[in-house]
Amino acid sequence: MEWIVIAVGVFVALVVAAAVVHVTLTWADRRGWVWYRNANRPPPHTLGLIEEIYHPAISNVVDEEVREASDAETPESGAPPSDPSS
Repeated sequence: MEWIVIAVGVFVALVVAAAVVHVTLTWADRRGWVWYRNANRPPPHTLGLIEEIYHPAISNVVDEEVREASDAETPESGAPPSDPSS
């Protein structure tokens, strides 16, 4: 019976530790110190460099996604586009 109490105590301690780490990382993510659960960043590529070696176009796609994201964040002035022919 004593081992059950110890097992439950260890389990509760692990759950509390995981909750503290989660809250700490979420707080640090909101402050911009780490990337933890930020929904605005692109998903990571799981294979990384290996994927880029076998599919070199993937780096172009990532570059394009980053460029589009930065263009979307740029505020527009509201002025009509300038005419390049004049």
